[in-house]
Amino acid sequence: MFTAYATFRHKGVAVSRRVLAVTAAFITGLSMIAIVSPAQASAQQRRPALSLHVTHSRISAGQAARFTYATARVPRAASVVLQRQFGSSHVWRTVRTVTAGKGTVTAPKLTQLGHYVYRLAAREHRKNLAVSGRRSVYAYGHVSMGVLCNGATNVYICGSDFGGTINTGDHTFTYVGQNNGFADAAPPDWDDVFDFGTNSCRSMVVQFASEGDATNDGEVDSVRLIQSTLDPQSASTPIGTVGTMRARLDGTPFSLGANATGGQQVFTNGYADCYTASGQR
Repeated sequence: MFTAYATFRHKGVAVSRRVLAVTAAFITGLSMIAIVSPAQASAQQRRPALSLHVTHSRISAGQAARFTYATARVPRAASVVLQRQFGSSHVWRTVRTVTAGKGTVTAPKLTQLGHYVYRLAAREHRKNLAVSGRRSVYAYGHVSMGVLCNGATNVYICGSDFGGTINTGDHTFTYVGQNNGFADAAPPDWDDVFDFGTNSCRSMVVQFASEGDATNDGEVDSVRLIQSTLDPQSASTPIGTVGTMRARLDGTPFSLGANATGGQQVFTNGYADCYTASGQR
């Protein structure tokens, strides 16, 4: 057996193709090794590391968001700051300065409903050396049923410009919505007060009553809320009294309905706890 070598001459020197191939492979290997040099690896190891975690991501407007944090390899000349996005341009601004290491930090109070985004940053000479992952905080507040009805996907009579008062038993009840009094909605049927689309709300309080004196015949007024991922929630009250339903909302579209054992009209009022002023998302 023998191995044949193809050669060519360059300026009188015979060069083996196999030697050229081995040389090219060696050079390629060197270039790949040089992609991550010791200096670059060392720089990556020296880069600051930051982590940020929010204690409660859902708070009420007027409260302050609280965080735990940890930092490592932050240069002494650098500062560590808590930042929040501001405005429609999502500009990052510093809201607190913290001490490097491990600790807790409380942001300024959030006075308005909204979705707020925070991060931790290590800064030196007005530039970020490193930033943490982003953390969201939602500030909730009351949105009236009248406002919700203004943005409803379907409504009988309900809205902030609609409403009045009725006498129920020995109470005067102020309402903004009602079901269809001509539908004669008696159990097991329900008649819609309003339907609402995808929303930013986590709960709703509904007050309800019908007009008339209290009776002892067992007749009741009822309301029911249905939505996509939770079981129906309902409440009943004897006629001539004001009832209250406290329902959990999951952010999916929901429908609020009412009925009465005597088929009479049911009037409603209340509010939802949302992080947008309209309740919509």
